[in-house]
Amino acid sequence: MPSFNKTTKILLAVAVFVLIIAIILAIVIKNREPKSTPSGDASPGTSSQTAPTLPQATSGTSNQTTPASPQPTSQNYAPGIITPPIQEPPANESFSIEKQTDYSYDTIKADPAIERSVRNVKSDFNLGDIGVSFPIATSKLKKGDEVLLLSGCTPHFCGGTGIVIAYNKTDKKSYVFKEKIGSGVGYEIFGNPSEEIKNLLVYYFLHQ
Repeated sequence: MPSFNKTTKILLAVAVFVLIIAIILAIVIKNREPKSTPSGDASPGTSSQTAPTLPQATSGTSNQTTPASPQPTSQNYAPGIITPPIQEPPANESFSIEKQTDYSYDTIKADPAIERSVRNVKSDFNLGDIGVSFPIATSKLKKGDEVLLLSGCTPHFCGGTGIVIAYNKTDKKSYVFKEKIGSGVGYEIFGNPSEEIKNLLVYYFLHQ
């Protein structure tokens, strides 16, 4: 074993002491450094907690029901179809109409000639088309012919199925006004009537 003098021993002791102090300081400094977190933004002396991420709903798996957007509807007409309002006849047309007490359905049923006349211009007509019927009326054309006006609609589906029949008592011919949903004017005319009778049909439908 080599022998050390007193001075060497003192120097060795000081070196060991300094080394120990350095090690202690390194440990203390290391413990004071901030620890990394999942978000990487924690500051010294504070802790950061990451909120759990909720699973995202995917198409077909969500438990929430999105309310359906309101669909367009028409008043008294078939769902989703809006018919433009029927235009009034020209202002220079005037009609004298006399209301009666008998109903259209009963009147046609009692007089097969009227039903035949209607089918001559609208072959698919049947009494069920005016199962809901209104009182009849009469009007006179400019040339003096008397016209019987009959009207009604299909039971349980009146909106959009309105019918007006103009039956000329003089020549026994019928002319038919029929609502037509989705058409440009909102109706069809059968029987190729004069402009006067056509306007009478429209007027009566609007004002009966």
